[in-house]
Amino acid sequence: MAFAIRSCPALVGAVVLVTLSQAPASMAQLVSGPASTGQDQTAQAQTAQAPPPQAQPQMATSTRIVDEVKLGLLAHDIGFLGHHVEGGEDVNAEVLFVSPDFLRYIFSPRPHIGADINGSGYTSNYYAGLTWGGVFYRPGWNRGDGFFAYFSEGGSVNDGKITSTQPNRKSLGSHELFKEGLDIGYQLNDVINVAGYIDHISNADLATHNAGITNCGLRVGYKF
Repeated sequence: MAFAIRSCPALVGAVVLVTLSQAPASMAQLVSGPASTGQDQTAQAQTAQAPPPQAQPQMATSTRIVDEVKLGLLAHDIGFLGHHVEGGEDVNAEVLFVSPDFLRYIFSPRPHIGADINGSGYTSNYYAGLTWGGVFYRPGWNRGDGFFAYFSEGGSVNDGKITSTQPNRKSLGSHELFKEGLDIGYQLNDVINVAGYIDHISNADLATHNAGITNCGLRVGYKF
């Protein structure tokens, strides 16, 4: 009995030492927890912080309105379809627009506006109408090249003489006249073209006087 009592403190001490030697590992596991749990928490935190995917912005598509501009120099009142009376040269400027969808029923002509401005004080006219045509032959010499022909029809207003007794002025019969034009030329590339051009204004004998004026020359075009 005495031996048991004396050995009891030693036995308790041994148990305490064993317990203390195992405590660091147990405490470390308790604090850190399972390794997989820490990895899962890190993945969840990264997922929570990741921003949601952003929708790509849609690029606005621009609608093209102007299709081509032309600039040229014309001999005024050349005498074709009439007599040569007025003189000088005309500067021609014209803007052609993209053909709207509703004109597809009449072969998709391009609307146009323009002017023949006389540099010598004779008749100038301002016009609008429709232009039909296109490239009829592509030789393939350059990218986008081709020979073309265009015909235009419309109306015009002018600052000429309705009735005149002056030897160098025409009696046009009206300030509002019909206008026709013809372009035949070559498209150098996708953008630039050159053409011979002729236009004519008259009233188709709907007025007392109908002298008419025909202009002819060269034009350079720029396509957008």
